[in-house]
Amino acid sequence: MKNYRIIKDSFLGYEAQVRYSWFPFIWFQMGDFFWINTWPTPEYAKQFIQQKKSGKYAGIEINSSYSNSEYEREVKLLVFQPKNFLPEVIWEDNETQREQNAKRRWWPVINTVNG
Repeated sequence: MKNYRIIKDSFLGYEAQVRYSWFPFIWFQMGDFFWINTWPTPEYAKQFIQQKKSGKYAGIEINSSYSNSEYEREVKLLVFQPKNFLPEVIWEDNETQREQNAKRRWWPVINTVNG
């Protein structure tokens, strides 16, 4: 099961991330063409996540009013920015949490150590 979230980044503003059930300790950046994953609004990032979840990613056309030019966007991607290890979470997919909790089975634990 995968969990999804959107965090603030230092490029266009928002980044979509995924966490896999087989490695639940780290959030991974979701990939687009050449691993570009920065969006001007949370709505674009949510749309990106929904397309990736459905398996039908066709690309997202970004409105040009969010930056002056395509060169400005590329410079933001190329200029070194330090990584933020405590990102601000904007949105988290709660549907996957509900599905995981619904599938969990709770069993009583019996202590077998005499002490």
